[in-house]
Amino acid sequence: MDGHFDGTNVNESDGGQELKTRLNTPFFQYFIPGSFIDQEEAIPNYIYYEDVNGEHPQSDSVDYFIYYQETTGLYPCLENEKLTFYLAKAHDIIYTYDDDYLPGTTLLGQRPVGKSFMGFRIWTPNGTLANGNSWWKHVYYIDYGTRVNIPLPTN
Repeated sequence: MDGHFDGTNVNESDGGQELKTRLNTPFFQYFIPGSFIDQEEAIPNYIYYEDVNGEHPQSDSVDYFIYYQETTGLYPCLENEKLTFYLAKAHDIIYTYDDDYLPGTTLLGQRPVGKSFMGFRIWTPNGTLANGNSWWKHVYYIDYGTRVNIPLPTN
């Protein structure tokens, strides 16, 4: 909501889209041009990434490393500290190999051994529960592939 929590700027920004932008724009750059082969998709489910250690800034009301929220209000609002938390956890999930644990947990990462991170997509279904509460869920699609370098021209 463009940083506002007063009901203005509704639908101008979405926390999931902000996370996607940041995850798809890492600070590192490959120094040799290239492409990917053997693409593989991972879809981490929020329920598998429970915050059992209470690391979330609002651990009394948020149970997951991946954003999911039920609310009786009109729209959920993600403060900067929550976005920062989800960004850090998404990095852990994306870059930790699927045969290794996320830092400080017994939860496995998503990165297939031998593959590199290609990109991140998000789908945000939402709806209303029988009790009248609204729900939002960010479904992550993480693409991995084998990096193939293309030699730089010599002339």
